[in-house]
Amino acid sequence: MSTEIIKAVSAHVLWTAKLKTAIYSGESSYSLPEVEADDRCELGKWLKSQISPELKNSPHYAKALELHNQFHRVAGKIFGLAINGKCTEALKAIEANGDFAKASASLVSELRAWNKAMGPD
Repeated sequence: MSTEIIKAVSAHVLWTAKLKTAIYSGESSYSLPEVEADDRCELGKWLKSQISPELKNSPHYAKALELHNQFHRVAGKIFGLAINGKCTEALKAIEANGDFAKASASLVSELRAWNKAMGPD
């Protein structure tokens, strides 16, 4: 499982760059529904359709699913601001103590806790 979690953490870290690009340029190759969807990214695909039934029984699974959904809601809000020219609001939401950073940190923390609970591969 650690490989999946490492990939997921890396992919979600990249969202900061994707959102900043949308904020500064006002455009993106993504659509708002794609950003808001929690089942199209690698982590979402894994959590929703590729994960084993045994791992779904973990209390970390439900928490990770909830935090991942929250992450996409926040990312969607920021993305919407960015593509609608509300750069100042979007930048505020993405800064270190903003909603995006908090949602991202919570998700990454939960994934790491889950990985640790699973023990070494």
